[in-house]
Amino acid sequence: MKQERTLLLTNIKLYNVKKHEMQRAIAIENIKALTKSMDPKRATSFIVHVASEYDYVFDSEQRDDVFK
Repeated sequence: MKQERTLLLTNIKLYNVKKHEMQRAIAIENIKALTKSMDPKRATSFIVHVASEYDYVFDSEQRDDVFK
């Protein structure tokens, strides 16, 4: 099930916001990696890999901007 979220990145944390309410905050130092899908069917997907926590899968039309 897809859920609409806003991704907010600062120099300290990555925030997951839903309907103007913060759902999760991830300290930048806890982000291990970002990966993007190479499957054409998932051309807007990327994953935020988080140390000692569960990873986050996002879909965004601006995905390629995240990787610049």
